[in-house]
Formats: sequence, structure tokens, C-alpha cells
Amino acid sequence: MIFKPQLARWIPVHKPAGMSSHDVVAIARRQLWHKKIGHSGTLDPAVTGVLVLALGKATRLIQYLKGEKAYRARVRLGISTSSYDLTGEILDEQAVPALSEADLKQALASHLGTRIQIPPMVSARSVQGKRLYQWAREGVELPDRPGREITISQIELISWESPDLCFEVRCSAGTYIRSLAHDLGQQFGCGAALAQMQRTQANQFDLADCADLDSLRLLTEEPNPGVAVDYPLQHLAQIQLTETQQVLDWVHGKRLDWAEGIPTGPIRVYTPEGLLAGLAEAEEGQIKPKLGMLVPAN
Repeated sequence: MIFKPQLARWIPVHKPAGMSSHDVVAIARRQLWHKKIGHSGTLDPAVTGVLVLALGKATRLIQYLKGEKAYRARVRLGISTSSYDLTGEILDEQAVPALSEADLKQALASHLGTRIQIPPMVSARSVQGKRLYQWAREGVELPDRPGREITISQIELISWESPDLCFEVRCSAGTYIRSLAHDLGQQFGCGAALAQMQRTQANQFDLADCADLDSLRLLTEEPNPGVAVDYPLQHLAQIQLTETQQVLDWVHGKRLDWAEGIPTGPIRVYTPEGLLAGLAEAEEGQIKPKLGMLVPAN
């Protein structure tokens, strides 16, 4: 039986300012002549940097990517806004206190680790069946909006020239750097808002890996455009099928007996020819199909 491999690739692009992530996807669909394109994590229109596009069946793998991301942010002290960044309505302005680099480094370091973060009112988080930005448009403030557990694994001061401080941060998926800016303003007692931000890394891709939007059309000249589907999935365990019957059973969604030690968590499953057959999970000495696909791994 012959299986026809399907398209599954990644294309990290450098998103420019003034454009939504949805806009980038729309441009990519036109440039690449491909309808099935998604992305691995939204960037606000004012934010630039790494936006990872998924082509074809790679869209089904987005949830399995490593979620950690890195940003370079510039925060302006002395100003508070409705959106926690400079695009929002100005709510208050205060004098910026005299701060030393030691003060700033200590404040930044206090955010290291895991904690509960409250999202900005102007954000896409859903509360009571509506996006927070929809509540905000209706003039409703939800002071008790639920937070989310986030982790900041690294944060470093880059520069300080009052009223602006610049830092680099590495954090878990779902972290709002705008909320971090707001919290810093509260610590200093003068308010703060995010002035500028660039995502420097996402899902194991960094800026050096990114294509410009203007050059996407050139990728259509390549037989396998973008990055291999396997590249950002190396953190997942893997097994390889050895028999044609195993592949047939897999394609039909059957569980497979597996005498060898089965890894925990999502497992990459490969055909004898090296195609990525999909993802599985272990269950009582068997591997259970979790996500089926037959795509070139490289």
C-alpha cells in the first residue's frame, strides 16, 4: 500500500510593526499560494519579531511546540495606560523617582520564577464568555479577572535612561510583558507602560531564522519551503515502527503492542521509511494514536 506524504513545514517570519498576526497569515497565504497556514502565538500589532507560521499539517502540531519565548522590551516609567502599553488611553502621569541600576536589577529579579499574572483588560483572554478587550470596549472593568500561572526563567537589564528602561526576558507561553511593565510601575510607585517590544525567540526559532514577508514568495521556488516539521519537536520522545502491518494499523487508528520501554508524554512515531506518522501516548503496554499524519520529517 502506498501512502502519499502530506505537506507539513514551519516558516518563522519577522513580523513588522503595525500589522496583526492575522494580517501576516493572510499575506503568507497569498505569497505561498497555500490556504492552510496558521501561527503558533499572537503578537500585538505594535510588537515586532519572531512569528512562527505552520504550513499544512504542521498546524495540528502547534500545541506540542515548546512554549518558552524571549523578548526585548522597553518600558516607560511615569505613565499608566488602559492597555498597559503606549497605545492605550493615558490614565495617570507621575514623576519618575531617582533609580539606580541596582534598584532596577533588584526589581526585575523579583519577578523571576513562577507566579500568577493578571492579564491586561485590553487582551484576548476570555472571561465570562467574552474577550477582555470586548469588555473594555463596553467600558467594563473586571478587577477580579482570573490570573494565569506563568514562569519567568531569565530577566536582565539592558539599559536605563530615565524614564525608559530596557530589559530582556525569557518566559513561558501566555506571559504578558505589558502586565510585567505595569507591575514594575507599581513597584516604583510611578506607573509604567510598555513602549516597544520585539520577540527575539519562539518555539526554538530566533530572529536569525526568520524570513521577511517580502521574501516569502521566493520560497515557492523551493521543493520543500521553510523548516522541517521535526525541527522544533526534538523535545518529544520518539519511536520507530518496523513493519508495514504496524503502519497499516496506525493509519486505521489501532493501538499497537509495544514490548520495549515506552516513553512518557507525547511520542513522535515514525514509519520504517522515516515519515512522521504522528503522535502517540502510552497506555498499558501499548501506544495509542493521538494524532495521525504521514509527513516527511526532514
